[in-house]
Amino acid sequence: MHAILLTLLSMVAPADTVTQLDNVEVTATTARTVRNTAPVQMADRTALERLGDAGVSDALKHFSGVTVNDYGGLGGLKTVSVRAMGAKHTAVAYDGVPVTDAQSGDIDISRFRLDNVETLTLSTSGSDAIFRPARLFGAGASLAITSRRPQKSGHPFSAMASVSAGSWGYVAPSLRADWRIDSAGDYTLSASAAWLRADGAYPFRVENGQEPVTGRRRNGDVESITGEINMNLANVSLKGYFYDSDRGLPGAVVFYNSYAAERLHDRNAFTQAVWRFSPAPGLTLRAIGKFNYSQSSYTDRRPSYPGGVRREDHTQREVYLSAGALWKPGREWAVSLTSDLAGNHMRAKAPDAAQPERLTWQTVAAAAFTSERWHVSASMLATDIHERVRRGACAGPLHRFSPSVSASWRVIPGRDLHLRASVADGFRVPTFADRYYTRIGNAALRPERAIQSNLGITWACAANSIGLSSLILTADGYFNRVKDKIVAVPTLYVWVMRNVGVADIGGIDATASAQFALPHGISLTANGSFSWQHAVDVTPGAATRGHVLPYTAALSGSASLSAEWRGFSLTYAVTAMGERFAAYLSGPDNRIAPYADQSLSAACTLPLRRCRLSVRAEALNLAGKNYQVIRYYPMPGRQFRISTSITI
Repeated sequence: MHAILLTLLSMVAPADTVTQLDNVEVTATTARTVRNTAPVQMADRTALERLGDAGVSDALKHFSGVTVNDYGGLGGLKTVSVRAMGAKHTAVAYDGVPVTDAQSGDIDISRFRLDNVETLTLSTSGSDAIFRPARLFGAGASLAITSRRPQKSGHPFSAMASVSAGSWGYVAPSLRADWRIDSAGDYTLSASAAWLRADGAYPFRVENGQEPVTGRRRNGDVESITGEINMNLANVSLKGYFYDSDRGLPGAVVFYNSYAAERLHDRNAFTQAVWRFSPAPGLTLRAIGKFNYSQSSYTDRRPSYPGGVRREDHTQREVYLSAGALWKPGREWAVSLTSDLAGNHMRAKAPDAAQPERLTWQTVAAAAFTSERWHVSASMLATDIHERVRRGACAGPLHRFSPSVSASWRVIPGRDLHLRASVADGFRVPTFADRYYTRIGNAALRPERAIQSNLGITWACAANSIGLSSLILTADGYFNRVKDKIVAVPTLYVWVMRNVGVADIGGIDATASAQFALPHGISLTANGSFSWQHAVDVTPGAATRGHVLPYTAALSGSASLSAEWRGFSLTYAVTAMGERFAAYLSGPDNRIAPYADQSLSAACTLPLRRCRLSVRAEALNLAGKNYQVIRYYPMPGRQFRISTSITI
């Protein structure tokens, strides 16, 4: 499974230590956005369509403080790290329900397509939302993905067909249909399906001292299918999801050896239900149920293996239940209590596999106070975890309390100028691969502990007299300390997972967003983000003490500028990353060069009687550089893509 592949990669170079991310939040109004007590970034459907990105991972690259670990190509694994905490500290929720992978702890966000997403919200170091599943409270950052819902106005039935095609055999058709069953829009049904394939055989150039290595990526093909059904019945929301992917793993570029034969077949299906009910004024009850099934099959063909092939098959199942209550005794106060129960088990076909099972019970109590000038929230999360295995050593039980508190203060009454501060205690539990992977796992591993603190300022204003519709500025300084970092260390014969690390991570994240309304119906939208970060190993007595954490850039940022006029739009975007190091010893031998990725897109939307036709053309990575996010995994160079869709 890709979880195991990540574990193996981290043994060579700790790729899970990633660059920072500033969180994004989905909010309805500008005032609410700047009032958040903790950093939050949000991209709604309008912003996503403006950028024209093909996947969630592409959109997240425009968020401040975020590093998307990209193992190259369309079929490469893509995970999100926020503020150098590592991808395993980032929780992902789809329509309010957590998405999990007990084996690796890494959520591959490349499987979520943007054409089925309404909003992306990334929260760091806490959140104003006190009524969430308990599982989301212990994470260092949380990414909330909200899927599209049928419109409450207009024709009760709508459908959209789209197709995208681009360089290196990329083809991605999709279909979507929405039904509004009642006139009020409380009963709706939507269904979507998408297919994607690409050969991934793009040319690359990697520097190897004085002699560059050139060639084409091999074994980088991918074919996937995604299906989803959503039903909303007044107080109940139902979702069914299916994903199947077959891809080659081109692997790292090995000089003078281009052989690659690793294959990965992933299959994931889940059903989830969310029930909300208000039996009395100020009281809201919620219940969540989810069943998740994941299967992966990894193969590698080499003459050195017995029989010429190595195969690893893993199956995961999870049953997840959550129940909670939110009570608002008045306009200023709100309290909530939520309890989650999750059962996970993994099965592997290897004869010496541990076959682990895990039972997790988490309960969180939270409260919030809101007035004209103040917003304060606090929470306490209690976690109990018990595991068992069929063979080998088993981890002991875990009992932990995790508090957090955050506050926001309006500096001037009636003005959207706010100061905010937050402190949160978080952790990440060792994965099944960390504890039980054959010959490498360590059942005695402790959870990674993280203390996050944040201090920031936000400001929003408008000046219609000069055409400035809105201006939003944010700046946050933060300090994180991560203890008991889980890394792979060499022993006499093999690598073993150990708690050996302590890391200090400090930095500044800043964002700016402006919208202008110009004469003749022209509108301009400008967005920018900037991050400075200093993430170092401070493990007492370690040879790496004082060295920069792997894959953390001191400087990173993004910018975009969009112009729109009567259904036509033109967008230029750039993301940039400073130098990083591929290992804990931050010397020239481990240096990864900085890069800037530029893109240009043009789109138009035309009404055709009762239909709407949209066409978009994109040029990606305009400089054509095979930059590397992960060392020896060159990214595709210049590529082109055209998309068209028709909506009825």
